[in-house]
Amino acid sequence: MQPVDQPDADREPLLNCEQAEIADAKLYRYLLNHEHPEGKSKARFYELIGYTLDNGEQLQADLLWLACSGSVTQIKPNRIGSKYVVVGSIDAPNGKRYNILSIWAVESPDEKPRLIIAYPTN
Repeated sequence: MQPVDQPDADREPLLNCEQAEIADAKLYRYLLNHEHPEGKSKARFYELIGYTLDNGEQLQADLLWLACSGSVTQIKPNRIGSKYVVVGSIDAPNGKRYNILSIWAVESPDEKPRLIIAYPTN
């Protein structure tokens, strides 16, 4: 299946965004983990803007807010559901605003969005 790009005028929030979830493992062992082979660059970024293992719940809350406040820019259907690309901004603990691209999986049967990845954009 081909990804579906959302035209700017038709951008909507993430499906069921109010039910979005971020697994503790995704947050603490990947996004905020300086030792993770793939997540360490994200951990460096998040630490520079004020998120650490000690305040990871703030990053979780900000990314959950992004799920509903951001815009879906692409939907990638697959055999068990869809992946949604959501872009938006968060106000970080350092007092600055950052643009973030996040990808969420929405799968049957519960259709609760689950965070796959979140990283800064230009």
